[in-house]
Amino acid sequence: MGPPRGVLIYETALRSDHHMANTSYLTTVVEEAVRAALAERHGVAFAKRRMPLLPGGLHEFDAVAENGSIIASIKAASGRTAGGKVPSGKIKDSIAELYYLSLVQAPRRLLVFTSAEFHEILTRTLRDKIAPGIEVVHILSRPTSRPRWYACSRWRRSR
Repeated sequence: MGPPRGVLIYETALRSDHHMANTSYLTTVVEEAVRAALAERHGVAFAKRRMPLLPGGLHEFDAVAENGSIIASIKAASGRTAGGKVPSGKIKDSIAELYYLSLVQAPRRLLVFTSAEFHEILTRTLRDKIAPGIEVVHILSRPTSRPRWYACSRWRRSR
């Protein structure tokens, strides 16, 4: 069951009354807040952009530094399901983003989560299974407050 009508809780705000993802909210508010936090942290502007993949083709990434130094995918998945189970579909979606990050060239590649609970679930599930050079990080993104940056450096794997 979702939050009471009219109550906006940051992780559950990603759902409508029908428990469907509100993609307009994600792209206009959450992703913008994360891009702003990345810009503040790294001193360079970020925008959504299609980037070439090593084998050919293009993929749209949620946050690409204007100088190309950082490419990031943003996942606003909440933690466990309403029934308290591990969200296997959300994990598979995140694995797909990790795959695309592994196929793009940039000095830094990030998979950014806005939920600390989902960040913990994914990093525990994929321990020692993330491609070298990809960082899995958490940015607390509350549209009503200034975004704060949290990095889980132990999950950064270097080449």
